[in-house]
Amino acid sequence: MDLNARQIIKVEKEEAGWEVSSLFVEYSKYILYERRENDFMYHIRVRACALIIENDAVLLVEFEDENGVHYNLPAGGVEKGESLIEAVKREAWEEAAIEVEVGPIAFVHEMAPHLLSKSSDTTIHQISIIFDCKRKEHSVPKLPETRDLNQTGVKWIPLSKLHEIILYPNIKQHIIEYAKNRKTLELIEEHTLTY
Repeated sequence: MDLNARQIIKVEKEEAGWEVSSLFVEYSKYILYERRENDFMYHIRVRACALIIENDAVLLVEFEDENGVHYNLPAGGVEKGESLIEAVKREAWEEAAIEVEVGPIAFVHEMAPHLLSKSSDTTIHQISIIFDCKRKEHSVPKLPETRDLNQTGVKWIPLSKLHEIILYPNIKQHIIEYAKNRKTLELIEEHTLTY
C-alpha cells in the first residue's frame, strides 16, 4: 500500500455530503472527513472576527433590515485556502475599510441552533473565533465602497453604551469583560500534518 496515496472508502450512508477517507500510518488508522467539491452545504461554518477596542469603545458594523438596526463585529466566513489571520484582515478591510494587526484570540463563540430545537434546523452551525485586533494608525474606519447588503455604517460604540444596542451574536457582556482584563487564548497554527 502506498502510504502517500489517499485511500477512499465507500460507505453505505453519507451524512451531509461528507465521504469517509482512511489513511494508514504504521499501526494507526486515521479517519479524515473530506468535503466533496460540488457540495454546497456546510456542517460547521468558521467565522473570523475582529474585536477592535480603543478609548473604551468597540468598533462595530451597523446594519438595518426588516428587524431594525443591529450591529456585528467586522467578521465573516473563512474562505477556501485562507488562514484565520488572513480572513480577519480581509473582513476588517471589506466591512470597515481598515487595516488591522491581528493579536491573540479574545474568545470563541459557538452558535448551534440545532441543539436547542433538536430539529433539522437550516440555520448554520457556526464557530466564531474573535481576535483582539489593533487598528493600524493610518486606517480610518468608514463604510467601504462595496459593502454588505443592508450595511449602513461603521461606528465606535462606547463600552458603557453596549447594553443599549442589538449585537449579533449577543456577546456584549463578553466584550465588556474582555476589555477589563484582556485575558487571551493562544492560537496554535499548524500547516503540516504531523504524526
